[in-house]
Order: sequence, then structure tokens, then C-alpha cells
Amino acid sequence: MFLRWQLPRNWRMTFTLAKIIKVMGVNSEYQPGQHVLMWDFDGESLETVVEELSWAQKRYNLPPVHIFSGRPGGESFHAYCFKLVGMREMLRVLAETPSVDYGFLKWTVFRGHATLRIGPKDTHIPFQIMVLPSAVAPDIEPKALASFVEYETLPRQGAARAPEESR
Repeated sequence: MFLRWQLPRNWRMTFTLAKIIKVMGVNSEYQPGQHVLMWDFDGESLETVVEELSWAQKRYNLPPVHIFSGRPGGESFHAYCFKLVGMREMLRVLAETPSVDYGFLKWTVFRGHATLRIGPKDTHIPFQIMVLPSAVAPDIEPKALASFVEYETLPRQGAARAPEESR
């Protein structure tokens, strides 16, 4: 439910009531100013995701890209690449990925780092489905990421709210 009132002098008041769930996520920031690449795709086929990530991998000479299923039935995918980049480069790579989820891109810009869900949502835990190989070695191991957050999202399909930081 979403209510909106227009107030005098260019003010607006809004009220939102929505069922939410809390989920765990991992943040892209490895050290201040250094991020691993993360992507979120919603409503896309695996073939599209692989094609776009392969293009980015070649363009930016990236190490292996790990692709995860974000929910049952496909059409929701997460991807990780363990190359350390600055925030501007991460945003450039994301912006040049045509099918990246715009909400994910927006929250990445807003927060200054990316966050991908790693815990269950509607009983589904993301799991790795494939790796795009590369001769380039990763800069860090996945277990080196140590910035996690609990955040609120809508059940099933819906945009996530900004997480409460827990770094």
C-alpha cells in the first residue's frame, strides 16, 4: 500500500505499508576503495547473462566470472568476479552490461558499494550454476570478502531497500 499527500509549499508526504523479509547479503568492498565486481540480473535468460558477462570479461580482461541462480526457475542471476577495481570502474562495467538490474545499479551508486543476497529468500538460497573460465588469475579468493549485511526486501519479486550497514 502506498499513500501520498501533497502538502503546501512544494512538500509531499508519503506512507508505504509492505510485507518485507530480512535477508543476508555480501558487500563488494574488500578494502576501502577496492571492490570485487558483482552483477544482478532479473527477468533475463541464462543465455543473455552468459553472453553479456563473456563480453565484459573479454573487454576488461577479467578473471573467471561465477554465475549463481538467484531464484528457482531461472531468470534471476547473480555474478561475481574477484578482480579488485575502484568504484568508478565497477560502475562503468555495470553500466556497460545492458541487462543488469537497474535497481541494483541504483543502490550500488547510492551506497557506494554493491550488495548481493547470499541467504535464503522464500526458502531459496543462491547457488553456483557455472563459471566462465579465464586465463587471468583472480586478485582475491571469495572467502576474503568480509563485509556482510542484513537488509530488507519484498518477498518474491520486488526492489530491495537500502541495507542497514553492519561492517
